[in-house]
Amino acid sequence: MGSKKAIFHSTGSRSLSEKNKDLIFLKELIAAGKIKSVIDRTYPLKQMAKAHRYVEKGHKKGNVIITVK
Repeated sequence: MGSKKAIFHSTGSRSLSEKNKDLIFLKELIAAGKIKSVIDRTYPLKQMAKAHRYVEKGHKKGNVIITVK
């Protein structure tokens, strides 16, 4: 495969109770204001191609949201 490497993560091997604990912990961090999402841009579903092109340019500073109505 040459010099390329792949990283694989699997959450399926963890129990549901472990995942629940993680989600509760994240919820507490968000409620405390220690984590917040960064939304760069929002596009309607009909502009999905435009949103994809924007992300591919590599200049985004946060998440790109696709809204479905």
